[in-house]
Amino acid sequence: MAEFQEPAAVIVKHGTPCGAATAGNLKDAFLRALDADRESAYGSIVALNREVDVDAARAMSELFMEVLVAPPSYTEEALRLLSRKKNLRVLRCSVERESGVRVRSVMHGFLVQDAMDVEPQRLERVAGPEADQGGTVSDLLFAWRVVAHCRSNAVVLAKDGALWQ
Repeated sequence: MAEFQEPAAVIVKHGTPCGAATAGNLKDAFLRALDADRESAYGSIVALNREVDVDAARAMSELFMEVLVAPPSYTEEALRLLSRKKNLRVLRCSVERESGVRVRSVMHGFLVQDAMDVEPQRLERVAGPEADQGGTVSDLLFAWRVVAHCRSNAVVLAKDGALWQ
């Protein structure tokens, strides 16, 4: 979720995004992310990149989630509503892009690798027609930002700023 400037929601199950979307507000971003795979979202972790307001909290109140993580701000009303959900862990975090290295545990040790750079200015069209008919380039950049956080050999389908199935 830290990869996006606009309001974004990411739904994670077993360490992999099963829903992700951006929108004009956090509630709509969450609902669009949820539409990507409602079944996998059950018992998930939801990560948001904006202050959680009561509209977003109401939208999330129907979903059973294990963890909700967002920037260090929840409105009082949203926090009151979320605290009623049984077994929900509500966490605060900073929203900063990952930089430097990633560390992964492996059997009897660990793997250290450079974090993947997902900056669109590094992309260069080298063949084929100009794109962005129907959002092609923006969908590619959205998918690129999400797939950077998936496991090896991942495939991400995106359309209109959301994961698509």
